[in-house]
Amino acid sequence: MAEIFKKLDPALQRWIFRQGWQDLLPVQKAALDPVLEGKSDVIISASTASGKTEAAFLPALTAVNRPEVKKGIRILCVSPLKALINDQYRRLDLMTSEMHLRITPWHGDVGGGHKDQLIKDPDGILLTTPESLESLLISRRRWLKDALAPLRYIIVDEFHAFMGTQRGYQLQSQLHRVENLCGRL
Repeated sequence: MAEIFKKLDPALQRWIFRQGWQDLLPVQKAALDPVLEGKSDVIISASTASGKTEAAFLPALTAVNRPEVKKGIRILCVSPLKALINDQYRRLDLMTSEMHLRITPWHGDVGGGHKDQLIKDPDGILLTTPESLESLLISRRRWLKDALAPLRYIIVDEFHAFMGTQRGYQLQSQLHRVENLCGRL
């Protein structure tokens, strides 16, 4: 645990300690280096409640919280359900409480305050649905291009829910558009 633990941001190390974790779960250990390196796409697959969210976010948060990483939206997380976004927001807000990374949920039920703050000062992590991402790509394209300039990670939560569906094809198109917008192709 000690060697793996040292790879994480000190604020996340303290958060893990406060949770009383004795060790990371196997999926979290397996994902740590590939996600931290950020050299290729990583699919994290494990059973329900096996720590997949932390497996993706612990190394991604560590990577984007470094001083050399520019300010802006550094992690884009797309989830199929508003309820999942709300749950992730609560979990990530606690996880990042010492990191000064803003977590912004963005979907139809989120009030204007969160959205206005992100529009004025784009930074941190954006949690959204494919439909809300589509809206941003259409109505706020220029803003999104600037806001996503430092984007380091795209996390697709519940990936299986999108496979072979119209929403999945929509999301695939949106992610391609995000790559083009960021000049990453």
